[in-house]
Amino acid sequence: MAVINILDRNTINQIAAGEVIERPASVVKELIENSIDAGATSVSCEIKGGGIDLIRITDNGSGIAEDDIRNAFLRHATSKIRDAADLTDVMSLGFRGEALASIAAVSEVELFTRRKDDVDGFRYVISGGEEQCFENVGCPEGTTFIVRNLFGNVPVRRKFLKSAATEGSVISDLIEKIAISHPEVSIKFISNSRTVIFTTGSNSIRDIVYGIYGREITSSLLEVDHEDELGITVRGFVAKPVVARSNRNLEHYFVNGRYIRNNAISKAIEEAFTPFLMMHKYPFTALHITVPADKMDVNVHPTKQEVRFERPDDIFTAVYRAVSETLRQTAFIPKTVTPDVDSQKEARERILSDDSAQKAPEPFEKRRITGDAEKETSAAPSEAFRAAPAKTEEPEITGDIRSFTRTITESINEEKAVSPLPENETEFVQMVLETNLDLAGENETPEIRPETK
Repeated sequence: MAVINILDRNTINQIAAGEVIERPASVVKELIENSIDAGATSVSCEIKGGGIDLIRITDNGSGIAEDDIRNAFLRHATSKIRDAADLTDVMSLGFRGEALASIAAVSEVELFTRRKDDVDGFRYVISGGEEQCFENVGCPEGTTFIVRNLFGNVPVRRKFLKSAATEGSVISDLIEKIAISHPEVSIKFISNSRTVIFTTGSNSIRDIVYGIYGREITSSLLEVDHEDELGITVRGFVAKPVVARSNRNLEHYFVNGRYIRNNAISKAIEEAFTPFLMMHKYPFTALHITVPADKMDVNVHPTKQEVRFERPDDIFTAVYRAVSETLRQTAFIPKTVTPDVDSQKEARERILSDDSAQKAPEPFEKRRITGDAEKETSAAPSEAFRAAPAKTEEPEITGDIRSFTRTITESINEEKAVSPLPENETEFVQMVLETNLDLAGENETPEIRPETK
């Protein structure tokens, strides 16, 4: 039989880190939850390289006392509980006391903190579970954690991480869920020097949904407000069935302020939406579920993303009723009111008896009638002209024609006698042509016929 070895503290911390710290998003989750538990109203998260190179979490919480800084990085050291009896009444986000020790075991951690009544702050550096520096510095009130080179001392873990873009996307999704779960906290997320998410801390879930998901989903929100006799409350928003996706990524629900995944709650939401959605479509929800602390157990999973309810059926019923009642009280398709037969007959008789309504032409008829009137007006002179008897006498020759013919006749040989200008226009033109042809030496004269109009 192999010899049983007692592992050293560093090895123990790295093994524990494998349970708590799976990827950069796990570090962000643990540190932001600590900030919220410390009473922070503003939290800033900055990452570089998808959180692998740098993670910076800054808050304006209560800070850490000088004597507690070293203890905070020890395993199973926490300020949330004192003994096992407190596990049945846990309302804080963190309580296990493993996060900081696990993070420090697989990265380089730098801490700046100052309490409200302290003059100076403190800087603490720990790398690979070993203390590097502890000194007094000037810093703002609150706490700042800087995590560098994640899994730098555990190459096996680091090579299994995804690309920086993928890890950054996972962190962004996590920040969105935290922002919705705690609308009273202003949260800012910066990735590679670019602000991705910012909430004002106005305690309005609708404003946060608008800032993250846009106008389409926000305009379709329906408010949910339900409380049953067991003390279970369900509040928040669900979107109309028109906002549906082919996956469950938009199903957000939180139990006592904690984002979890639970099959009973997911099934209750989807069954409530069944009459309104097609198959394999899932709704948008942002529900805050409050359950008495003694009716659930949060000490189930190291990452605290799973909980166990004492009576899961009660949770299912409360969520189902809250969502179903909200949907059934909303009219998604507008109703059309059709008048009865008697009303239609009265309206038809009233139109037929109204002479002005009968004579009033349609818009296209107005254009046609106007066009016909214009045609009749333009055609009237020609018809009157055709109806009038033809005049026997020819019209008088205008002054322009006389001046033109006078110029032609003056160019003819002065010795040739020119007869006086006739009164008839046709005879005058015939005479001019004969004169020109005689000058050209031709004997035949073409016949000029009056134009036919």
